Amino acid sequence: MRTAALILLLALSARADEVRLKDGRVIEGKVVEDGDTVRVQGEHGAVSFSRDKVLKLTYGPTRKEQFAQRRSALADDDVDGLFELAGWCDVEGMVRERDALFARILEVDPQHDGANEILGRVKFDGKWMTPDEAAEAQGLVNWAGEWIAKEEKALRDALSAEANLRHQVRRRVLDLTLQQVQGDRV
Repeated sequence: MRTAALILLLALSARADEVRLKDGRVIEGKVVEDGDTVRVQGEHGAVSFSRDKVLKLTYGPTRKEQFAQRRSALADDDVDGLFELAGWCDVEGMVRERDALFARILEVDPQHDGANEILGRVKFDGKWMTPDEAAEAQGLVNWAGEWIAKEEKALRDALSAEANLRHQVRRRVLDLTLQQVQGDRV
């Protein structure tokens, strides 16, 4: 519960520079003032406004700046702190940073429950692994994208080979019939 509350608090406090225009619009990004022009650099591009159209400027760190600040405050082996920061990154849509944090957490603690669960890993015989690794550990084999027992695979392979052979026989019969019909016409 503490982790969820902290992630929510961090997300609510996240902000960048904000430009309030006289027409009521609010633009967020990194503000650069240049004389009579205010330029706002966002994640997907930049926009400029004449200074006389701006009602108010509010300065604050960008998400990337906040991330860098928060990351630098954590020890490289602080898995709880890294996990909380990864949750904040998830809320903020910072997928690359989140994934890098989860990777670091698993380097430090390969059995970290939270990171493993979020990454879609499963616990089998007390060890975290990918779902494919768990299927293999259970003795299953992948057949056409589906995990099945080895015996089932052998049966499916035999049925597939039989269907293929039937197809070849039908094709050959059709070819011979076509040759005979064409020969009768000559």
